[in-house]
Amino acid sequence: MGVTRPNKDPLSLDSGGHLYVRPLGIVHGQAAKVAINAGRGLPLAGLAAFTSCQVITRYKEVVQADEVTVEEFVRWQRETGLESDSKLQQLLVRLGRARAAIAGASFFKPVITGIVNVTPDSFSDGGEYATADQAIAHGRGLFRAGAGFIDVGGESTRPGAECVSAEVEQKRVIPVIRALAAEGIPTSIDTYHPETMLAAAANGASIINDVSALTHCVNSANVAAATDTTVILVHSQNSNVAEHGSMYGRVAIDIYDYLAQRISAACASGISCNRIVVDPGLGFAKTSNNNFQVLDWLGLYHGLGCPIMVGASRKFGRLAPGASPRTRLAGSVATALHAVDQGVQLIRVHDVAETAQALGVWRAIRETASQSVI
Repeated sequence: MGVTRPNKDPLSLDSGGHLYVRPLGIVHGQAAKVAINAGRGLPLAGLAAFTSCQVITRYKEVVQADEVTVEEFVRWQRETGLESDSKLQQLLVRLGRARAAIAGASFFKPVITGIVNVTPDSFSDGGEYATADQAIAHGRGLFRAGAGFIDVGGESTRPGAECVSAEVEQKRVIPVIRALAAEGIPTSIDTYHPETMLAAAANGASIINDVSALTHCVNSANVAAATDTTVILVHSQNSNVAEHGSMYGRVAIDIYDYLAQRISAACASGISCNRIVVDPGLGFAKTSNNNFQVLDWLGLYHGLGCPIMVGASRKFGRLAPGASPRTRLAGSVATALHAVDQGVQLIRVHDVAETAQALGVWRAIRETASQSVI
């Protein structure tokens, strides 16, 4: 991908092409305000700004990406008449607007979601919290350590894991959700079963985290809409990576398109767009290289207009082959720091205390840097 001015011919959009903007040069806090006021940056998700970007056009199987500064991007819009193009302007609005609070949590700082697996076979901690009492105690501990939500799951989603029925799943998770919610601890339910969604919401869960993005059952979206909870749409579909995996960024764009379709379907089913979170689904139907490409392209997903969640906890053993997932803390924290630097709002992790400490240092550095901006 060359570094050039964007293609001056906007006709490809009129003939069925798609336009994407991948924010680059992301800055935070006072630095973001200064960049925006000086015309060197554009708003990003309310609290940040981007000072350069890739303008990407896709027509069928042809993808062109051009990297420009924000000043060049604004000038290009003016010269091509795209200042009045409704699709581009709606995209810029989605990129820039502040994200609505979900389940009472606002995004003035990144929110940590703590993982509680009430399962015998999860890839990282299967069996450790298999009883309700163990899981409840663990959830309390994660909340005290800094989690904004506790994500409770009763079925492992690791490759090759045994499927469980909705009945078995509910026996595992409902007592945990009920107890934590009774103590005022916000919870989400990690499930693709509509019956479990309903039961969890009835017992206090405020978020549905569905690895199938509401596609597992034909009534999943309608059921989720009826619960009036926030819904996390996770990408876990095959992106045909073998077909075009050599084109850097293509997988990230495919995931963007899929999530955009799922957002539209969710909204059409009655789910408010302000109640949707997207997750690009690291580790699901992706190669190791795909995962790192998605991490590199996280900024792209701000164009969907929803809060972004990243769940990379203990998933990457590339630098320590064969090692236990428990030894991957450093990699998990590194991924979390990269994600929040890209403006990601929610980080789903096993190791809450360590992640909270790292994010605290990240915020302190950003705040100190902002004080020196003139």
